Amino acid sequence: MAQYCGYLPEFNKAIKKRTVLAGELDKARKALAKEQTKADSGGIERAEMDVQYAEEAFAVMNRTLVGEIPKLINARVYVVDPSFEAFVKAQLQFFNDSLRQMDGVTRYLPPSGGPQDDRVLDERIENVMSQVRSLTICSLNL
Repeated sequence: MAQYCGYLPEFNKAIKKRTVLAGELDKARKALAKEQTKADSGGIERAEMDVQYAEEAFAVMNRTLVGEIPKLINARVYVVDPSFEAFVKAQLQFFNDSLRQMDGVTRYLPPSGGPQDDRVLDERIENVMSQVRSLTICSLNL
């Protein structure tokens, strides 16, 4: 999973580079149009070569991304989905084990008799807490 996620920044860098190349291509085309208005044959040839180079660089990067991004997205089926499934199964196992442990604890608890038993239990807890508060060794504000 970490290896798969490690590819994402590389793809982001490649996408940014493609954007830069697209900007350079636009810039070269504008320079060619500017040279064509001047009618300078040497400048036009240089500008045409710059446009051709920029088009080739952009085309190579674009083809690479168009070919590789679908592979990255399809790889999630083999990487992300099994990892997610394993995560869900691990959670299920954890919660089943926790439930089993809590079921073992419930046998030590008295059976619940309703709200009246809860009130009696609350009174007992409050009685014990008042005894703790009255101790001089206890300086807590409970």
